[in-house]
Amino acid sequence: MPIRIYNKNNRLSIDEVIRRVNNFFYSDEPKEFKIPDTDYYFIGEFDGPIEIDFKMNVIMYTEVTFNSEYPYKFYDNEKVQTASKSVIIDSKTQLPTTPLIEVTGVTGNDLQISISGNNFYRFRMTGDLPENITIDIENERIYETLSGVNLMKYFRYNTSFENMKVSDGDTVVLTNDSTTAKAKLTYKELLL
Repeated sequence: MPIRIYNKNNRLSIDEVIRRVNNFFYSDEPKEFKIPDTDYYFIGEFDGPIEIDFKMNVIMYTEVTFNSEYPYKFYDNEKVQTASKSVIIDSKTQLPTTPLIEVTGVTGNDLQISISGNNFYRFRMTGDLPENITIDIENERIYETLSGVNLMKYFRYNTSFENMKVSDGDTVVLTNDSTTAKAKLTYKELLL
């Protein structure tokens, strides 16, 4: 990452400039680093220290390296799409990403959500289902949205719950007796 170091009117000693620059970037764990004027950021850890030429004259350009265990970038805003019966994922995501699914207006004893594209995933619940259900795949939780009551007992284990991801162009289909049921999918877009 290129950066510009500016020491206005050479007010600071080079030693002080070096100390301040390294303190600014230092992190003892991975942190978010936002790219100015964009919606993109990296999660990484500064690989320092920065070395500055003692002949620096007011402005100096240098490179900063960040290490990250993540092989991708996150798009800054979460994407939200809603399926009444079905919806096609329209996303910038370049890698499959895990959605948080909030279903409203459920009736009857059967709920199914299927995702088809390069892969096929099916999530199914049967039993005395409440009207509002949150399916938190990332944290492996299924609960009644308003009360937080655990609904894992209604989950059918022949489904691919832990692997459910969406990609651009996938079709998400909601199946329920209700004509007003909706599934809201919220996810982060992952960019290579």
